[in-house]
Amino acid sequence: MNLKKYHIILFNNKRKKKILFSSNLRKTVNQKYKELKKKTNPIFPLKILNREKCFFEIALVERRSGKEVGKLRKDTVGRWTRNTIKNQDYQLIEVCDHTVEGTLYDHQTKTRVTVQDILFNYLPKVEMSQLFSLNNKIVIQKEDEFSLFSLKTVSESQRFMECMSSYFRMEGIANCLLVTDFSTVQRKQLYNILENKGFKKSLLYKHYTQ
Repeated sequence: MNLKKYHIILFNNKRKKKILFSSNLRKTVNQKYKELKKKTNPIFPLKILNREKCFFEIALVERRSGKEVGKLRKDTVGRWTRNTIKNQDYQLIEVCDHTVEGTLYDHQTKTRVTVQDILFNYLPKVEMSQLFSLNNKIVIQKEDEFSLFSLKTVSESQRFMECMSSYFRMEGIANCLLVTDFSTVQRKQLYNILENKGFKKSLLYKHYTQ
């Protein structure tokens, strides 16, 4: 941990993941903490990381001054406890639940992308498109153009489709057709099309990625 007096730290399942912000000024770090707390829920929140369910929190911590200033907070069974942190040089001032945006692997750019990236770069605002789930893959079709994305598991690709369906309904988006159920013939046709577009058969048939 760096030597600034105040830090905002992201925790997952009570384990430190990374420092989001640091400052020596309480006013500055308080403002940033409020901004992070107000962030709206992402379209596709991250739920699974390294094969385990995620529970994210953001914590505002301060270098110890010799007195206890941590606020009281209810634990999972309703008991009031004072915020603590394993690093003895720091103590928690405040902590709250947090949501982290999930990402997909973009096989076109070879990078991880968010839903907002996909909406901006791959889904047209006017023309019709189709969104398919195929094993742990997501396929976007615009006329004869196909784009491929990967998630960790089949259940994650299904959850992605559910999140997109909810988002489309909420935003009134009607120019993208979501397809989740395939017959064997339709699935085989999609495999053949994607292979002809240059995607490897071994990739397409996988049900999970490491």
